[in-house]
Amino acid sequence: MQKNKICILLAKSIRIILTSLLFLLILLNVWLLANHYLLKSQNTSLFGFSLEIVMSGSMSPTINAGDILLVQRQNEYKCDDVITYIDAGFHVTHRIVEKRNEDFITQGDNNNTRDRHPVKYEQIMGTVILIIPSLGTLALFLRTPIGILIIVGLSLLLSVHSGLKIKKKHSKKGL
Repeated sequence: MQKNKICILLAKSIRIILTSLLFLLILLNVWLLANHYLLKSQNTSLFGFSLEIVMSGSMSPTINAGDILLVQRQNEYKCDDVITYIDAGFHVTHRIVEKRNEDFITQGDNNNTRDRHPVKYEQIMGTVILIIPSLGTLALFLRTPIGILIIVGLSLLLSVHSGLKIKKKHSKKGL
């Protein structure tokens, strides 16, 4: 009996934690969407942090296409920092190889030459503080019509399953 109560309490705790995380994730997405579409901001960050999906292999083997990066805004940047910056509307992640006056010269680890244009401080979104390998590939897939269909289908299945479980529970109690 005691073991059963512990299992039920653990299940409820896990459900509360997962529901809270889902709620926070939804709030984060609403913020990022509003920031991007309503405020027309290219730098969609929250408290100085932003997530980026790597689309090219210019930083291989350090960072690969399909990785997700957690980027944090800094007060200052130095040589050898891996930064993400905005260039002509694109988010670029490269290493600082030189500082010239107020500008930064960058280069991808897998590129033979330095980037053509110096990067200004105002263009920099932040330094890479965490690399999550390959997870971006899944995130990109989930944005496709098939990925969205899978998400909707799984959500419906979970909703129906939960509804049937609740109905079955109430029918056992005679409600």
